[in-house]
Amino acid sequence: MGLFRDAQDVYDCIGRIFQEAISDPEIGPKTKEAGLTMRFDFKEPESIIYVDFAQGDVFFGDDVPDRVVVGDARCFLCLEAIPFESST
Repeated sequence: MGLFRDAQDVYDCIGRIFQEAISDPEIGPKTKEAGLTMRFDFKEPESIIYVDFAQGDVFFGDDVPDRVVVGDARCFLCLEAIPFESST
């Protein structure tokens, strides 16, 4: 069993961190100014989080928009490479 019970648990824990950062009166404006977008594809359990700091939005699962995301990141929980694919 992984760290999270199910996809909803991932959204409630990790997703909430981003939601709180965006809505924080001190941090929120800085994240918007940075204009970053990030997509996290987790495997256990299967779940997706998409954060659009510029727009102040966090999307989960099937609600994640089809936007281009390219790059590679290190997962802070599992320390394994997570490839991000481009959707054009």
